[in-house]
Amino acid sequence: MRILFPAHAGMKRFNYYYYCPQRTEEQMGAALLRLLSAQISTLDERIELLLATDQELQQQAAVLRSVPGFGPVLTANLIGQMPELGYLDEK
Repeated sequence: MRILFPAHAGMKRFNYYYYCPQRTEEQMGAALLRLLSAQISTLDERIELLLATDQELQQQAAVLRSVPGFGPVLTANLIGQMPELGYLDEK
């Protein structure tokens, strides 16, 4: 499995801001929210890039997205959680 995002990325910078005694609780919460939003955006971009560059994943995603109500988030989750999709027969 490929590592999409290192868990520690950005945390050193956040820890400095989080534990800085001059910051208020509201500022710390806002800093955490910005950090988490940036990490989620990075993950979303990497997942889309992975789905776009791997031909097999691209085909699976195209089939799943053809189902009404299946968007990019659900498609990526199904492909990530159920890699057997498209490979199982009726047995």
